[in-house]
Amino acid sequence: MKRLLKPVTILSILLTGILTFTSPVSAAWSGYQTSKKVRVYTDATTYSKSATSADWKAQKTTSGRVFYSAMLIRTDNYSNSGAQRGNFTSGTPLKKFSLSKTRPGTYQVVINLYSDSSERNYIGTARSAKIHIK
Repeated sequence: MKRLLKPVTILSILLTGILTFTSPVSAAWSGYQTSKKVRVYTDATTYSKSATSADWKAQKTTSGRVFYSAMLIRTDNYSNSGAQRGNFTSGTPLKKFSLSKTRPGTYQVVINLYSDSSERNYIGTARSAKIHIK
């Protein structure tokens, strides 16, 4: 029994140190939204002052192509960072919103979905989890 006490104690100390000094992963997927079952991923839920971009992507489970207009929107006054447009069948590649001119606050990636490239046939809107920019 005494032989096991020393290795168990050392292992406990090592694990405590590892858990104490590693930062938790704060990436987040939203739930599935709209009739096209779209969800939105962001690489973090909190961004520091030194962060340069917020990375995002969208994914869907239904068939067919959708067209999108995505914006990083401040939740209290709906100001946005400008739109990124494109289309996808199952998911977008990882995209970036620059944070260089973004003020501190709470934001969401908001994706408006359309069935046509001229953005006349609106399907719905998918939103990321709230993200906080310091």
